[in-house]
Amino acid sequence: MAADINCGKKVVIEPNVGLRIMFYGKMTAYFSELDSAYNDPEFKLGNRIGYYAEVPLRYKFTEFWSVIIKPWYEYSEIGQSDTVDLTTYGVVTGAAYEPSSRTHLYGVNLGVVYSY
Repeated sequence: MAADINCGKKVVIEPNVGLRIMFYGKMTAYFSELDSAYNDPEFKLGNRIGYYAEVPLRYKFTEFWSVIIKPWYEYSEIGQSDTVDLTTYGVVTGAAYEPSSRTHLYGVNLGVVYSY
């Protein structure tokens, strides 16, 4: 969902929020790249919903040129995977799982815009 809010002739605020939906998330550990004796287990991470938000602020210098500052935030998570077998030369030598986790990302983007 996005909107444009004009604050006079020179400043525009453009808030934007949305969902990031993960379907059938999976991850592969490429252990065979370390040694071909190992398997590459695949972990099923499930379905999760994350979200993001940003509030770009645009300052127009002229009709065509503007500068934009965009603070943003993003949240995502993964669920704990099922347990999978680890093998060496085809023999089961252990088991592993991907633990659940949450990620919080945030930052600020700066840019110059030319509109025609």
